[in-house]
Amino acid sequence: AFFDPEIKKMKVENCYFPTFVLESHLKKEEDHYNGFSQEVAWVTKSGKSDLETHLALRPSSETIMYPYFSKWIRGHRDLPLKLNQWCNAVRWAVGDPTPFIRSREFLWQEGHSAFATEDEAHAEALEILELYRRIYEEYLAVPVIKGTKSEVDTFGGAIYTNTVEAFIPNTGCGIQGATTHCLGQKFASKFELNFEDKKGDKAMVWQNSWGYSTRTIGVTVMVHGDDKGLVLPPKVASTQVIVIPVPYKDADTQEVNDTCKTTVNMLCEAKIRAELDSRDYFSPERKYSEWEMKGVPLRIQIGSKDLATEQVCVVRRDNGAKMDIANA
Repeated sequence: AFFDPEIKKMKVENCYFPTFVLESHLKKEEDHYNGFSQEVAWVTKSGKSDLETHLALRPSSETIMYPYFSKWIRGHRDLPLKLNQWCNAVRWAVGDPTPFIRSREFLWQEGHSAFATEDEAHAEALEILELYRRIYEEYLAVPVIKGTKSEVDTFGGAIYTNTVEAFIPNTGCGIQGATTHCLGQKFASKFELNFEDKKGDKAMVWQNSWGYSTRTIGVTVMVHGDDKGLVLPPKVASTQVIVIPVPYKDADTQEVNDTCKTTVNMLCEAKIRAELDSRDYFSPERKYSEWEMKGVPLRIQIGSKDLATEQVCVVRRDNGAKMDIANA
């Protein structure tokens, strides 16, 4: 919800390309193919029949998209060309996959752009990297460091890779959060991405690709989670506030429940994502534990004693702090 409008301000258009990549296209850029060769999943059969041409499940979409870039880009007026797709990718990693962090299929956005000049490509790579920093720091509450990958960790087919790196306290390790790749003219030369410049001369485009994935979820879980379960940042939590009635024996439970409903409605009207847990077959303590495990940022408890004092008990998920506030 944050990222899509931001890239549209940059004149990036959303699109969608197929999941399958022709083997000949995938192998066209040697460094790129070598970088993925151990992780590519191949489709070699249709039913019981062998395919004449093997198809790869996309590990990334450069080699699916760029044959079409070569058809669409003819002159300098066709540039810049900036496309993004929200899609899945498959990388058949060796060993046991780790949910969200290193899974064989993952969801992501991947942007692909072509420019007339090198400076434009460099500028976009940094602009996108800043948006990735904002996702982590402003929405996921995860501090990151922006930088450039070492040569050995540079994306296959790129001349350099920019990254935002997060730190996982429990392991003491850094983790790649999102990347922008300056592809230079390596793919342009292989896929013949040529254009006529303003002087009428033939030139090659400069390209970038960039993406962040569901790894953001894994990083958020590892940075904020504790022994009780998830701890979700308020901006991205699907439920920001859970309201739980706390009935007491021989007390007027109807008035408690009505107050809880009113509280939820008031929060929703204020654009806060609030829910009421009205399940009467679970104890309040069971509900506390469940919603703590789910990582809901704020819990509001309302009982008959709270009605008498016209206040509610508020509990923060991140630090467990409790406070009584006026129910006004």
